[in-house]
Amino acid sequence: MEKMINSAKFFCSFTKVMRVAFMVAAWICGVVAALVWLLPESAFAYDAETITFGPVSIALIPDGTVGLALLRGKLSAMLLVCTIVFVFACMVLRVLRHILEPMEQGQPFGDDVVPNLKKLAWLSLIGGGIFEIVKLVMLALILGSRDLMAFFNPAVVQSVEVQYEMNLWFVAVFILLMLMSHIFAYGQQLQQLSDETL
Repeated sequence: MEKMINSAKFFCSFTKVMRVAFMVAAWICGVVAALVWLLPESAFAYDAETITFGPVSIALIPDGTVGLALLRGKLSAMLLVCTIVFVFACMVLRVLRHILEPMEQGQPFGDDVVPNLKKLAWLSLIGGGIFEIVKLVMLALILGSRDLMAFFNPAVVQSVEVQYEMNLWFVAVFILLMLMSHIFAYGQQLQQLSDETL
């Protein structure tokens, strides 16, 4: 029991520190996303556009076809996505802290554990779904803005096809966390019966 309490104290402190760090990072990314629109044109002069195909990255020669507004928008969108990810991470860490607090007091089956496990499950489902959708949209915007056949030798490549796939890892995490919440609810009932028996 002492080992569990010490571990819970350590992880509770760790989540507090990480939550502050992620909150600071979210503010920085949000402010920089707004400041991107105020940067001079010279700040983007040497920005080479890259397109990634799995492990292969192709750096394009700057040809002036990518407009300054598009570059600003792309950078600003990436920073806003980072801001959302950091804010979401803060929410997850807050829920984790609420799960760890009863364990810190030697009560692993406290009343707050089950509802917070269910919150964590829903956060993983919603956050994972949003992450996968944003990833697909960003991929479609990047690959859809260019003629992909221009990167291949037409003498050997007949056509280029892009397949968009969504990974459903977040559904497995949701199911696992919901299962854990039911296990902890059963543990709460057993703990209550044990306390009543004593």
